[in-house]
Amino acid sequence: MAMWIVTRTPWPMLVNLDRTSTITYHQPSKVETRIRVVATAWDQEITLAELSDGPTAKQLVREIGEALQRGDALLDLTLLDLGDEAS
Repeated sequence: MAMWIVTRTPWPMLVNLDRTSTITYHQPSKVETRIRVVATAWDQEITLAELSDGPTAKQLVREIGEALQRGDALLDLTLLDLGDEAS
């Protein structure tokens, strides 16, 4: 069963997680404070959300993992309350 995610970005997209290999988070550059949660498919990075700090990004990755374990068909990141203002 495929799991789809609605991204938490200025222009939300629908992403099929069955087509990605990893979900990670990282800081785009040393001068930026935001953290980007991404799904990787081959050489392509798909931004799932941009958040203000590492603990919030870690929480989001945990939420995605839990939804995958439950077998959810859809996870709308725009509906999650992460207490974050950067998205």
